[in-house]
Amino acid sequence: MTAHLLPRSISTATSAVIGATSIAPLYSVVVTLGLMHALVGRWTPVVLVAAVVPMAVVSVCFARLDELYEDQGTVYRWAREAYGAFVGFLGGWGLWLSATLVLASLAWVTADSALFALGAEPGPWAVTAVAAALMAVFAAISSTGIRVSAAVQAVFAALQLVGVGLLVWATRTAPVVEGAAEGEGEWSGFYTAVLAGGELTAGNVAAALLLALFLYWGWDSTFSLTEESTTQRAPRVSAWIALTVVAAVYAVIGWSYVPGASVGSPLLAGLVAISAAASIGTTMIPTSRGLMSMARGGHLPRRFLSLSFATWTTAAVAAAWMTFSGPLFDDTVGVISVLVALYYGLACAATAKLARTAGARLLGAAGAALMAVALVLTGLEYVLSAAWVWAGAVLVLLVVPLWFLLGRGREPLPGAHERAPHLESLRN
Repeated sequence: MTAHLLPRSISTATSAVIGATSIAPLYSVVVTLGLMHALVGRWTPVVLVAAVVPMAVVSVCFARLDELYEDQGTVYRWAREAYGAFVGFLGGWGLWLSATLVLASLAWVTADSALFALGAEPGPWAVTAVAAALMAVFAAISSTGIRVSAAVQAVFAALQLVGVGLLVWATRTAPVVEGAAEGEGEWSGFYTAVLAGGELTAGNVAAALLLALFLYWGWDSTFSLTEESTTQRAPRVSAWIALTVVAAVYAVIGWSYVPGASVGSPLLAGLVAISAAASIGTTMIPTSRGLMSMARGGHLPRRFLSLSFATWTTAAVAAAWMTFSGPLFDDTVGVISVLVALYYGLACAATAKLARTAGARLLGAAGAALMAVALVLTGLEYVLSAAWVWAGAVLVLLVVPLWFLLGRGREPLPGAHERAPHLESLRN
């Protein structure tokens, strides 16, 4: 096994905790729910529930592919096996880039809301410095291996369950601010939003569904632990547990959401900081392991075979992006949603080609079509007005020069092309 990976160390329950904290329900609600309500108004709870359907389809595709190729690189490995080295590199790029962008936002939210909860009012550079320090702390934890990370996440998961209850109570009892313009929102440690809701057009629904992908994104981190799981079934079962729990949480939060509710409690700001901080640690897990898998397959330099190097490289790039971009919310969420749809769509397309049964292949084709339709409808509706559509396209296209600079000219390590490079003992 690659250095710093710990085989037979992650149970189904532990993996489910990591999947759920990767989603970071409170943080995701803070940066997404108001935007969704601006798009589809009172239909927001319906979209939240409807978004579970494509997530369920994608999770089944991940499960089928994991049975064939148990690889911590997930989409990189599966797309490579199905459509060749460049498409695999594209999938790995989409996964790594989406996670790196979200790490920057997670760190900023954690620092900003934690400082607000403590009563401080620092400038943007002070927030950036605190955020970079937090990212360094979690990179140090993540680079030690999965056991320490899992223990930390168990504490964060318990705190978030308490936080969800407090959020629902505070939202239902908070005063409502009248008279704000549609779509206006303000971040003040927690979330203050006054949103009238948009029209129910195909483009708005597609954009809201893409944002819902961000709301649920993170469950697939369980599949990056496939080589460290105690059983072959652990990654897929834990992913479904995480999705079910978070879908129930979102149904309750969607029901409790009141447009115009002003919720600025320092306590809730602290809970959002906890949620975002938890997701920093769990987001580093699939990101670093994806880079390690790409190095094993010969598509990154050998130095990325080190968990520590892969983790610290990701943290450094995320910190640089955060410093350059500042406190991004709307644009970053949109870009991340596009990237997530891209690599989810690639996983579904790989299932359509590689799956053993006709039913699984059909499901993969349906999932790929769902992601493609959402991307096309969103592009047609917003290509002239949404900066994040253009930003997402530019970031995706960076894969071409990176392929020529980093992705070619290395032989894969022994076993990198085997059908199941997992420990033989896990098959017993």
